[in-house]
Amino acid sequence: MKYKPKTNSQQHKIYKNNVKIMSNNEIKSEPGKILISIVSGQIIPNLLPVNELNPEFCLLVASNKMGKKAEQIRAAFINAGFDKEKIIIVRQVDEYKITDIAEKTKTALLEIKEKYFNNGEEPEYIFNFTGGTKHMSIGLYEMAFKDFEGKNVKLFYSLTPDKKNNIVKY
Repeated sequence: MKYKPKTNSQQHKIYKNNVKIMSNNEIKSEPGKILISIVSGQIIPNLLPVNELNPEFCLLVASNKMGKKAEQIRAAFINAGFDKEKIIIVRQVDEYKITDIAEKTKTALLEIKEKYFNNGEEPEYIFNFTGGTKHMSIGLYEMAFKDFEGKNVKLFYSLTPDKKNNIVKY
């Protein structure tokens, strides 16, 4: 990924293979949407869905090894105009323990709901299974169906920017 430095005369922009991923003030959020993404070594699959899905909240799930990547993604969201209070990082997830990702993610989602949706309103949960280990994806998938059954849940996988359909929805 190629970063262009922010100067007074230039907006902050992020590019991948000459395709603009995001830049300042491009993020438009829709109230009630929570995007849950697993952080991995490739940060583009975590950046692309924000522009297309317009979440109000971003929950980044990161293993110990991916904590720094999660902070980079958070910084990119903030530079693009996302409310920093609505970007939550779930840290120290055991990347090979299915129950760990499920429990920590569920706890964070319930905290968001309690803090921001206290009028009984149910958010839309959008699960991004693109990043992380297979164990992490399985844990997130299992939690989405077991603990959020009957709720407004959407699942997707993000392709690279050079594909025509960047988001595959399930």
